[in-house]
Amino acid sequence: MKCAAVLKLLLCVATLASVASCAGDGTKIPVLDDGEPNGPFPPRLSSIQKNLLTPTCSPGCHEPGGIAPFSMKSIADSYANLVGVPNTELVMDSKGRLLLRVNPGFPSSSYMILKLEGAPGIIGDRMPQGRAPLDRATIDTIAEWIAQGAPND
Repeated sequence: MKCAAVLKLLLCVATLASVASCAGDGTKIPVLDDGEPNGPFPPRLSSIQKNLLTPTCSPGCHEPGGIAPFSMKSIADSYANLVGVPNTELVMDSKGRLLLRVNPGFPSSSYMILKLEGAPGIIGDRMPQGRAPLDRATIDTIAEWIAQGAPND
């Protein structure tokens, strides 16, 4: 009798697990199935560089000789010019501290995120300048990389 109850419980758990990992249309729910939230690309600098910084930010702007004050043409340039570097617009937080372009572990106080969101208090244009704003999933992916400590991979 006890064995039958345990088998029923295991069957229920297995059924719920299989239903919970399906979005209803046969696709997976990434947070449950893959252990990471779904985004346009993985929250790693190498992916951000490949999918955003090189094709969108670097040409004509964030490259040597471009109109932006620093280069993001390569992973090395991006890391050196973003992570732990104070913004050159001299924008401060509410406590009078200069915001870092990328504040490792703290996306909400990273000037890069504020510029991508077009947040109040930024100086100059929302980024990417002269282009459509980035979608929320892309900004969230960058924020996740920052929240993870902005590692240089």
